[in-house]
Amino acid sequence: MTRSRHALLAFLLLVVVSATDLGVTLHFNPTLSIEANPLVAQLGLQRAGLIASNALIVVVLGLGLLVYRQGPRNLPDLPVADPWSYAAVGLYGRRMTRIQFWRAFLSCWPLPSNGHQFFRYAGFFTAWAVIAARVSAVFTWIAVHGYEWPWYGELRERTAILGYPCLELMLGLLWGLFMIRVLAHSEYRLDHPGS
Repeated sequence: MTRSRHALLAFLLLVVVSATDLGVTLHFNPTLSIEANPLVAQLGLQRAGLIASNALIVVVLGLGLLVYRQGPRNLPDLPVADPWSYAAVGLYGRRMTRIQFWRAFLSCWPLPSNGHQFFRYAGFFTAWAVIAARVSAVFTWIAVHGYEWPWYGELRERTAILGYPCLELMLGLLWGLFMIRVLAHSEYRLDHPGS
C-alpha cells in the first residue's frame, strides 16, 4: 500500500470513528456528566467544547498524516538489510537490530536524529493509536451503558490509574505500537522494491 493510501485510510477511519465516538458519547451521556475526557472532566467544556476539541484533534492528526505521506528525507546512505535497520537509520541515523530499535523507540533514548522522520512516525503512530482508543471508547459506552455488562465496568476499574479509566488509552497505545511494525515493514518495501 502506498503512503498516500495509508494516510487516506487512517484519516477516513479517524473521521468516522471520531464522529461515532462523539455521537455515542452524546447519546449515552447528553449532559457529559460522566465523560472521562479530561477536557470535559477537568476544564468543564460543554457540548460545543467537546465537539471543537474533537475536531481540532482530527485536524492535528490529519496534519501528522500529511507529514507521514511526504516520505523520508535526509536518510544517511547506509546499507540496510531489513525493515528494522531501515527504520533505525531513518530515525536514529544508524543501523539497529529489531530489539535495539524497540529499546530505543520505547525508552526514547537515544533521541531521534532526524526530525522529519520523527514527525512522520509520530503522525502515523498517534493517528492509529487514537483510532483504536476511540473504537474502544465506543465499545465501552455500548458495553457499560447499552448492554450494562458489569464485568466490563469492573475491568475498566481495574485498569484505572489514580481513578482515571485508562483501558481505552492502553488499547490505543498497544495498537499504535503494532502499527509501528506495519510502518517499518511498509516503508522498507516501498523504498526497497523486490526485497
